[in-house]
Amino acid sequence: MRSLLIHFEVNATPQAPYVDLAAGEVFFRFEGDMVASAVDPATGRVTGKGSRSLGRFGPAVVAFRVNPARSPTSSDFLTFRCIDCGIHFADGALLRPLLPGDATAPDGEPLRSAVFDIPMQGHFLQNLGALSPQTGGIGFGLRGVGCGGTQEVMGLGLLAGGRGTICMNGQFDFSSPSPATLAQALAGFADGGDAAELAALLQLLAGSLLTGRSDCAITVQGQRP
Repeated sequence: MRSLLIHFEVNATPQAPYVDLAAGEVFFRFEGDMVASAVDPATGRVTGKGSRSLGRFGPAVVAFRVNPARSPTSSDFLTFRCIDCGIHFADGALLRPLLPGDATAPDGEPLRSAVFDIPMQGHFLQNLGALSPQTGGIGFGLRGVGCGGTQEVMGLGLLAGGRGTICMNGQFDFSSPSPATLAQALAGFADGGDAAELAALLQLLAGSLLTGRSDCAITVQGQRP
């Protein structure tokens, strides 16, 4: 069993096709630096960003999905899933989503969540309210948490050949809309949003500059090659 704590900070840009109204999704492309998480040696508590560089998180295509059938205060109202993810470590390791044992990724094509054994996905906790952006400036932040399956596919580094899980706990900051505009948009879903309200909310999110930061716990098992 091998474990690792990482801290990543990413910037996101809208990713074509940007918005899928039928699925209720908006797409972003994430990429950014990755370092070791700072840990209090006395308590084991993760205290934030460390100084040791570990590599690069992404590029990763992430879909945010709005479920208008759920209450805006429910963690199932706004969720996210990693459609095509890669976590590149400086020691040569590459983490990808965990596929079933008899599956292989198609050459030249992005992974799709339908083939994942344990997909990388999570929930926004908007019921905690809009948070102040950690990067400063206008807009709002939302707490995001989630877990998924992962596997090391290059046979290199500390995590070589391992299969296991990755869990994240972080915050995503949106440059727009303002918290008041967000609250107004969410209010329309109190009794189940219609197609126009869903489209308006997705366009608000798609038009935002987005940054994210998170601490992640990675645990894998399996013999190194």
